[in-house]
Amino acid sequence: MSDVILKLLIDTTVKSSLIIIVILLIKQLLKERSFIKFNYYIWYILLVKLIVPFSPKSALSVYNLVSTSTKDIVNTSDLVSEVSVAIKVANFPISEQIVNTNMQTTQGVGSLLDNHQFLILSVWFIITVSLIIAVIVKNMYFNKQMELYSLPSNNKLQKICSECKNKMNIRKDIPVLLTDVVEIPSIYGVFKTKILLPSNIDSLLDDTKLKYVLMHELAHHKRRDLLLFWILAILKSIYWFNPLVWLGFKVMKNDCEICCDTVALNYISEDKKIQYGKTILSLISKSMETKNIGIVEGTIGTKYSLKRRIKMIAKFRKNAVKATFATVMIVGVLGVMFLTSAKGEVKNSEYEKDIPKKGFFSLVLEQNENKNIDMCWPLPTEFNRITGRFGERIHPIIKQKRFHSGIDIRAIKGTNIISVRAGIVERADFYGTYGNMVVIDHGNGIKTLYAHCDKLFVKEGQKVNKQQKIATVGVTGKANGPHLHFEVIENNLKVNPLGKEYLKKYISIYN
Repeated sequence: MSDVILKLLIDTTVKSSLIIIVILLIKQLLKERSFIKFNYYIWYILLVKLIVPFSPKSALSVYNLVSTSTKDIVNTSDLVSEVSVAIKVANFPISEQIVNTNMQTTQGVGSLLDNHQFLILSVWFIITVSLIIAVIVKNMYFNKQMELYSLPSNNKLQKICSECKNKMNIRKDIPVLLTDVVEIPSIYGVFKTKILLPSNIDSLLDDTKLKYVLMHELAHHKRRDLLLFWILAILKSIYWFNPLVWLGFKVMKNDCEICCDTVALNYISEDKKIQYGKTILSLISKSMETKNIGIVEGTIGTKYSLKRRIKMIAKFRKNAVKATFATVMIVGVLGVMFLTSAKGEVKNSEYEKDIPKKGFFSLVLEQNENKNIDMCWPLPTEFNRITGRFGERIHPIIKQKRFHSGIDIRAIKGTNIISVRAGIVERADFYGTYGNMVVIDHGNGIKTLYAHCDKLFVKEGQKVNKQQKIATVGVTGKANGPHLHFEVIENNLKVNPLGKEYLKKYISIYN
């Protein structure tokens, strides 16, 4: 289970990093030529990816252009196993004792890797929970401080706020508080929303400028930004190890401020937008950023975004229908490209046309006197097309030379897999590139392995009979289509399943 979660976490963080890089490149190329809404809403592609790591397969996915992905990472223990078997098969001038020692350590390496995966996942989980608790505690502390050091505003401020709410069609009761907790006007609270103003606000802004500031803060409420910032805080805690996520969220918040400017400017006359921009500038002399520890949203943003923000305010145009339509279309297309997975899995129908029907191939039984290692075919007899042989080959997915430690038998997804001999299940779970896997110990140093399964019907330690259903064919792990990867392990060495007397008696030939 730990390797599944870790793999999903790595896959999501790699793909989200790619999304962030692409977004930053697009923004850098377009600069001020892009639409304000586009600059902000394009970040929702990143949010969806981080929140929903699973994605449907699509021919339009950008990952179809990449030959390998995080799912193609070769498992360390598999590599050790394949190299050791390759040495054995190639008859290199290395003592058999050394080769056997290497193979005997394979299980140890796999176990050690599993332990590391669990350790890594445990560290990630502890830090994530700690950061989320820290966010909650800090906001509880901020809320307590606000209750202690805040006072209701005077009637004049409440009246100005009511005028702004009426103009922006906001019906919710949002009190205005004067406090020493904040240095700049801010809005706080997802459910019990409050506007926080510095105690000396009268010396900072006149009534007209204050109206502009209040409209900006109310724009945050109208757009549900405070809920979004809570989501960002949680996602930053989950992906704390990825600095690109932190950078992306920082730029996103800057774009959010600009987007709120456009909402506020929609309720301000065209000739007042320069004055609105000057109001933003007038607050900079007081504080470049809010220094509050709670999840609040202030008017200014960061110094980095200030120049761009003023330019966007200056070029603002009301009711930009074309810009909105273009934003929806472009973000939609990019979403389809980056929120879907590569169409790596081939549907059963595409494989069925190559599956031999009964009678197209015949199974010829050769003489086999060794009953101790007699094995049956692991699939129904109509599925006997071997698409991957034991030995060195070019891997069909990563396109690199790899030693194939078993045979691949093509079949339809959901086809029953049976145990080739009686034995005891040694392992039945998900294991890296093998996907869902079953390993059965048949005694006398003989084991068999069944990989890329869909569903598993046995458990570790369970006794199974010959020809008992143990799983169904699938495409889990590193697989480009439904098939069974079958291995025979003899005294901890992976050997050719079609060699000796294992499955040698089953030879596929044309009628």
